[in-house]
Amino acid sequence: MNTYRGPATVIADGIEHNVDADLVLTVHEVPIPGYPGETLPGPSIWNGTLKTLNTEAAWNIYDCENPRLRVEGDKRQGRFITTRHQANSNTIEIKGSGAPPFGD
Repeated sequence: MNTYRGPATVIADGIEHNVDADLVLTVHEVPIPGYPGETLPGPSIWNGTLKTLNTEAAWNIYDCENPRLRVEGDKRQGRFITTRHQANSNTIEIKGSGAPPFGD
């Protein structure tokens, strides 16, 4: 599974915030030297958008130093950074750090 759309929880400074997440995992292919046209799975990145219940929750997530994300039905947590947030908005764009909290 390279995408996740649905409910999730952000843990920011010990407080859990319910969000709607739209996330994607991208795996970059790496060429195999000596085997033209052949590749192996390489580094992966995950990113996406979170929508909070209100602007205050969005600000608390944005302002947190080490937020973590957990998607519904999965116990894994993924760390992320906020890459974009506008004042008075409940939408946050994020970039994951390390293993994603979703997917296979």
